[in-house]
Amino acid sequence: MRKLSLFLGLIMTALLAACSGNIQFEIDDDYTYITLSFDEEAVSETVSRIVTGGVPPLLQDPVVDLRDGEIVVTGTHVTRRGESYPAYLAFTFFVQDDHLSAAVTDFDFGGADVPQERIDRLNERLAESFARGAENRNNPETIITDVTLTSEELSI
Repeated sequence: MRKLSLFLGLIMTALLAACSGNIQFEIDDDYTYITLSFDEEAVSETVSRIVTGGVPPLLQDPVVDLRDGEIVVTGTHVTRRGESYPAYLAFTFFVQDDHLSAAVTDFDFGGADVPQERIDRLNERLAESFARGAENRNNPETIITDVTLTSEELSI
């Protein structure tokens, strides 16, 4: 579960650091609005790099699919004992209290039975982690107003 939490945080960090997306600015009398958009290819490359980068990797041969409201990753999970299982992970990003947050919506790693309470705890830790990150940012006046996830792009 700790790997999933780290995984989601790394995805957003990597996307933002790479700045491989489209950046749009809109300025009015009171605010500056910035929209960051990442196409499916940029999101897919980032997610794939992260899920295959660990030791051992979370997934091998990942396939990333953006869908309306979520990102789905399929691949092969290899245990420390060398056993291989098909794996499925779905997650989403959203705005909570003016901050970016994430949640695992579904996953199956080789049929392992994971109680809903454990997934709920993971999502609570993810929310807390994103909130701590928001508190530590350089500009506390920055707020996230919207996250849109479609089959073609992720926009923040």
